[in-house]
Amino acid sequence: MRNTILSLILLPGLLMAQDEPESSISIDQAIVSNYVWRGADQYPEYARQKGRKLGSHTGALSYQPSLTFNPPSSGLSFNIWGNYALEGRSDRDMDRVLQTSPGGDDIWAGRYSSDLDASFRHYDVDADGNPNGTMDLYDAAIHAARQRVDGSGLAGACTELSEGGDCPWLGLPGLYKEPVGTKRKDEIDLTLSYDFETVQGNYRFGIVRYMHPGPFNQETFFLDEFFFGYAPAIFPDISLTVWASTSQWFTTLAYDPSFSLTGDEDGPSVGLLLATSYRVQTRRQGWSNSDVGVNFSSGGFSLAVNATYRHSCAPYDDDLNTDLPLHWQGGSSDRDCMVRDFSQTDGLLNSWKNTVIQNEVRTALGNALHPDNFLAKNYTYVPRQKIPPILYWVSLGYSMEI
Repeated sequence: MRNTILSLILLPGLLMAQDEPESSISIDQAIVSNYVWRGADQYPEYARQKGRKLGSHTGALSYQPSLTFNPPSSGLSFNIWGNYALEGRSDRDMDRVLQTSPGGDDIWAGRYSSDLDASFRHYDVDADGNPNGTMDLYDAAIHAARQRVDGSGLAGACTELSEGGDCPWLGLPGLYKEPVGTKRKDEIDLTLSYDFETVQGNYRFGIVRYMHPGPFNQETFFLDEFFFGYAPAIFPDISLTVWASTSQWFTTLAYDPSFSLTGDEDGPSVGLLLATSYRVQTRRQGWSNSDVGVNFSSGGFSLAVNATYRHSCAPYDDDLNTDLPLHWQGGSSDRDCMVRDFSQTDGLLNSWKNTVIQNEVRTALGNALHPDNFLAKNYTYVPRQKIPPILYWVSLGYSMEI
């Protein structure tokens, strides 16, 4: 998943003659201000860590090394590319609410009311249901966990209400970390390609494997794509590339000329990028995003400024299979271009506010429909925001060949 469109998308191999059979190794390194791939911000977790809305530049600073082996066979190459976030790598407790397991529900959610003061008290009751004492938030959560043990018929069997105890699925109420660490998106991509030149133009094809190897046993991801590219001989700065996998097709038309500033092809130069992409995938089809970039390079160093415009929010709306006009089970319609607003979801006060709203809506739906109605029971309120249409990022790189 390259955020630097000047790599695979630009298909530099298509624009170079393949007359030299000598082997070589190309080394590229870049620091990018935001990892963007095919119009998508790859680090929304970092915005959550900061308690911010998703914006045009929420990014975590990332290091992106690349190593390309060019064996003594004209046109053949093998590339290893990586992405390593430099900020916000560790998971953190973001919601600040008591849970019995990582990512579990807020234990206190059922006790929130429109009365803020009453929401944070728990009353024990006697056999007749009359309050007979108060417990603080943490003690009340432990009390609720003990009741779950007794209600499950496990009294005496669960000696420890903790993740490492006899009944780890019950858990001891605590402030568990959420899966927001950017280290979950560490990435390694492997590309095997072959390109050749004809009188009609330059051709390139190959296969890419994208990997989140999950060194922390937190996320493992693999995606294989085949690609084919063509740059006509009459317009070598124009290229058309198609990527295909089992889940989607992605096509990019790019124009990327380079201009020497001194007349010397090895001297300082300025490169431009204009590209637009079309995506076909399950429940999604249409123009995805268009990119623009300016790159200045000299002596192996480069500085690039890039931006992408998302023609449609559809490929970036994470509610892929939700068509209901109401929020439910934490999501909203996949056609409303709304995603979670991190600035209004985390923290004890936000949890109280959102749960109160949720309970009020469920009650209203239950009165209007029926308490057991599907929508009345499953409505979940999560503050949403519009998907930003524009993203931008800056990269600083260095390239050499041996």
